[in-house]
Order: sequence, then structure tokens, then C-alpha cells
Amino acid sequence: MSVYRVVYDGPSSATAVVESEQSGGTVVHVSKCHLASPHDANSFSGSKTCFVTITLQRDIAGDTLVFYELSPFYQNHRRYMTSQLPQQYMGGWQAGDTTTACDPVLTSPDSLLCNGTVCYGANVSRQHYPCGLVANTMFNDIFWYVLTFASAQVVTWQLCRLHNGTLPSGQQLYPTDLLHTGIARTFQSYNFANPSGKLDLDSFLPIWHNPNYSRIIPPPGTSLPPQITSDYTNSTAWTTSAPGTGVENEFFRVWVNLAAGNVVRKPYGRIGVRDLPAGTTLTFAPFMKALLAGTKAIVVGEVAWFGSENVALGGVFLVVGSLCLVATVVFAYKAIRNPRRLGDVTTLKWKLH
Repeated sequence: MSVYRVVYDGPSSATAVVESEQSGGTVVHVSKCHLASPHDANSFSGSKTCFVTITLQRDIAGDTLVFYELSPFYQNHRRYMTSQLPQQYMGGWQAGDTTTACDPVLTSPDSLLCNGTVCYGANVSRQHYPCGLVANTMFNDIFWYVLTFASAQVVTWQLCRLHNGTLPSGQQLYPTDLLHTGIARTFQSYNFANPSGKLDLDSFLPIWHNPNYSRIIPPPGTSLPPQITSDYTNSTAWTTSAPGTGVENEFFRVWVNLAAGNVVRKPYGRIGVRDLPAGTTLTFAPFMKALLAGTKAIVVGEVAWFGSENVALGGVFLVVGSLCLVATVVFAYKAIRNPRRLGDVTTLKWKLH
């Protein structure tokens, strides 16, 4: 299976500097990929945008998925997993219900309210909704396609409203070709639901009004149009219609479906054009909005009937399968070497008294 992984952000230590040239692709404006302070993470400035280009070396048949990867990130830590209220994801929580399970993230620092890219209201502390570490550490980098033009030895990056890739045939990939719907799992026993009542915005900071996430999650009951500026400053993650609103948003649902290991790789979208040939160029503009001690990567991968690449799971299957094969050989040899007629009772000892 074809998988391309490009690290675009990481710690500034000498052993983990992000390379411009990687086996999976290239990173342009590397210095803009790394955020030196939390202030930079919340600036929403186009000056904090770098470019990742991936050229497919082999044909990809079927769907092509785009993932984000965080390493290390311990979503499987006990304290992290328990810091949430699942009732808030399913619309079953009411104001006044207990929130002790959300410790240590219950209230926000002083913050405005935001509706998409427009912020308003008093700059005060409010109670998070949903509360807890899980909901309020959501990955909030934004990826876009960008269109590139090359002239002789000079490459000019044309930032435009169209997010693009190029196939060898010359066909362009447009905004609607990076789809965000259908990336989250659905469950038979329960599903995500927005609150039935209206939250008091003087007391609560819903995640869709949180300045850190309002450009990714639109409010329930709205259909905010996408906003993409010429340099990506203060733009939205959705380029057509948003993949759900409130806690029903698919970006959010993907995040709170916790990873089992310390490498978090989650789907960000899928390219709607099937069967991409070798030579296809995909260029992404990651917009930095979160500071992380580990590394962040864009992964473009082929999806087969059994899913995408999973080295750990494949290793487990090989080990368990090998043990089963050895056990089969041992028991088969024993049955051939020392056969026993089915139902033979001659070797049984009967208790006489």
C-alpha cells in the first residue's frame, strides 16, 4: 500500500528539526511550520503558513485519505481518557449537572466568543462545553490545497481560493475534491447529538464559539459559508459546506474517538477523485494553530478493503497467526503419531465406589 508521510512541525531540539526534503515529500517555508509560542498559535496569521508537497510515486487505486499524525500524544493515558463527560456528546447533559469528571479542564481563561471567523462578546472566563481534556485538546491545524506555478528554476506560490493538486494528465483537483464527510465512525448503540436546549453564553463557552475551534466547528443550526482569504489569515477549515455542526461535526467526532497508542493518526479528509496515477502532485498549506512538544505530520495513504496502513496491527496479526500455525502443526503431529479412536473409553478409569 502507498503511504506518504511528511513531518511539518516538531520541537526545536537539534535531534528533531523538520527537514525540508523528506522521503514522503517536501516542506517549503519550514521556519513558518514551527510555532515558538502559544501567542503565535492563536494569531491566525497567513505568515504562519508553510507548504507541504507530496508527489505520488505509485498509482493509488480507490479512495485516497489524508490523515494528520501526532507523535507522541497519549490519548490512551488514564487521566486523559477519564477527563470528559460523554453525556455532553450525546445531548443528554443539562446545565446544573455535575462536571467533576472534567477535571482539570472545566473553565476557560478569559476569552471572547467567536462565530466562525468573527469574534464578539465580553472577554471573560466561562465553563467549557464540552468540558474536559479530551474535547479541549482537539487537533486544530487546518489543511488546504494550494495551486502552484513553476517558472524556470523559480517556484512561485500562488495563494488563491482554489485548493488544488495536479494529475499527470493536467486535470486539476479543486476544493470539492477534498471531502470531509464520511471520515467519522457511526455507532449503533449511540451517536453524537447537539444539546436540545440553548446554552447561556454568559456562563458557557461552547466549543463552536471557542476562538481556538470556531474556524473548524460551526454552531448548531447554522450554515456558515466558507471563508478563505488570499493569504489564509482568519480562514475557515471548511471550503464548501461544513461536515456537521456543534459536537456532531466530523472533525470533533474523529478526535474524541480515542487512539489506543501513543502515535495518533486520524483521518482529516479524503480526495474525491478515485484512482490517482503516479506523478500526481498534492500540495497542502498547513495553517498552524496549536503548539505541540512532539511532531506533527501530514499522511496521504491508500485505503484497501481492510483499511489503511497499520504496522502495529499487522505485526500483531502475524505473531498470533504464527502461534496458531505452530499449534496446528504440533497437534496434527500428535494426532498422527498417537492416534486415538473417537469416543474410545478403554483408557478411562471408572470409579467403582
